[in-house]
Amino acid sequence: MPAYNKLTRGLNLWGQGGSVDMMPGESLDCQDILFRPDGALYKHWGWRRINATALSGRIIAQKGFAYKGKNSPAAYTARPGNFGIANDGSDYTRRTAFYTSAVVLTDTELRFWNPSTQTLDLPADRYPVAGPFTTWIPTGTTIAADPKPSLVVFQNNVYIFGWADQNLRWDPTDRQLYIVGWDVVPTNAGHTGAGGAGGTLVTGATYRYRVSFYDIYTGEESELSAEFSDTPAAGETITLDNLNNAIPYGGNRYYPDTDNVPTPGGGDDIGMVVYRTDPNGETFYFLSTLDPGVVSLTDDGLSTDKSIRAIVRDYADLPVLNFATEFRTMLWGVSWDENWARIYYNDFRSEKSFWSRWDPRNFRELPLQDGEVLTAIQKTEDTLVVFSNLSAYEMHVVPSVSTGQLDISLRPLEWTIGCVGPKATEFVDGWLYWLSDRGPYRWNLAGPPQHIGKNLLPLFIDPTTGLCQMNAAMRLESEVLYDQDADVVRWIFGCGPGITVLNRHLTYWTKTDQYNKDFAQGWSYASALGQSLDYTNVYVALVGGAPVDPFDRKNRFLWSDSAGYLYEFDVASRRGGLPAGQPAAGTV
Repeated sequence: MPAYNKLTRGLNLWGQGGSVDMMPGESLDCQDILFRPDGALYKHWGWRRINATALSGRIIAQKGFAYKGKNSPAAYTARPGNFGIANDGSDYTRRTAFYTSAVVLTDTELRFWNPSTQTLDLPADRYPVAGPFTTWIPTGTTIAADPKPSLVVFQNNVYIFGWADQNLRWDPTDRQLYIVGWDVVPTNAGHTGAGGAGGTLVTGATYRYRVSFYDIYTGEESELSAEFSDTPAAGETITLDNLNNAIPYGGNRYYPDTDNVPTPGGGDDIGMVVYRTDPNGETFYFLSTLDPGVVSLTDDGLSTDKSIRAIVRDYADLPVLNFATEFRTMLWGVSWDENWARIYYNDFRSEKSFWSRWDPRNFRELPLQDGEVLTAIQKTEDTLVVFSNLSAYEMHVVPSVSTGQLDISLRPLEWTIGCVGPKATEFVDGWLYWLSDRGPYRWNLAGPPQHIGKNLLPLFIDPTTGLCQMNAAMRLESEVLYDQDADVVRWIFGCGPGITVLNRHLTYWTKTDQYNKDFAQGWSYASALGQSLDYTNVYVALVGGAPVDPFDRKNRFLWSDSAGYLYEFDVASRRGGLPAGQPAAGTV
């Protein structure tokens, strides 16, 4: 392992010559110097600081993503791909309107990377006038970042777990945070429509109905209304014309109109789903959707879709997840407050192009021992690996063709090596990497794990007591993430008594054993100021406010430091031979 020196701290090479007078990790064009086992010294080009002033609070997570605008205000329809843009001051109706952004979380606030102004906005930047939108934090929600939040992208929205005392959803087009779930349930009191002629419904049979709200943007569906029924006479139709008492929606989902000012209760996002039984039946099947503002439906014998049944559930006891990950269009998460031995899962598999299910109370309970707590979930190519603080389990998830339900099998892995925290694991090129209290390990899904951190043991194990030297409070904040541009796995963690911030940043070259058969080689130190990491393959920025080509994608690696600055890897310029002081081109 190379000695700890200036070159291994992420110093900009120009800074050593005096042309850039900044601290390690703070230069506008910071570079990592990576030692490789083949004897070469590599420069990792192109770090660029993207905020001119430090953020208040400590940056604890960030997530880059691409998103599409919503339907234009003139066409509130649920047609897939009919998207517009909530870009500041503009309204597009083009299907290629993709935008690149990021959410940055500190322990006190949320920042949104505005793709048009290239700044990290606060609520006041988006809504400068007085009103109900002076904060991005929903009423009744308390920020309680413990320890590091998980951010997962679904349906162009970012779901945030472990940052507050609520599960949250960030809508990039609204520029607003929502509590996951629904604040309003249809209060349908029946229907008043008279039967018309020309129907093919069964005479004298009882047809039962239930309705729900659904968000035409995210696909999330609310709870069902109470049921109501009707019995048609010969040749009659059934007209439902008092759905939700003729008020399509009265809650707090909305999106900016052409003036970019949200309208609470406007219901611009909210349509309705209608379910119906077969004649004299008991099971409710999907019948139709109604666009926002439509409150009536004439049933003249419409066919139901038997592949979609109404889901009866109650959101009142939604578990607050501490961390979550995505696997096969489903969310898998853990709630330490509810039951630390359970893996909760939410089904987002889409039967319809605009359809998603959100049922957060399905779970699988693991046979944990005394003192064992689930700490991380990592997806591989075919399975989920669930870590505790003491061991690990492999979970196979297979949708049943016959029932549509999930077949979940679980087997304990035959080693007693746990993971320290929810973000301290990564899967790259067939290898599962994770940080234990004995240092870094990796496993290729066969055979025993490899202790790639055996040469780093003095960092982790006190030679006198044999105990782990990782700060107990910092274990859960440790992060492991693959950096594709440098072809290294980055590890940030905290060591030492009294340490309250992450103070170690190491890189491990994934090609180490191609040049040296000792897989424990290939380590380098990087900037010790690193606090959180994010790697996302996203779209490039807007050019002059116009939508970008959806096929023009760039890799982007984001990382933050302990001083409150956010950095990205500048793919566009690589900074190679640019003169000192020349600004880099941004790629956000």
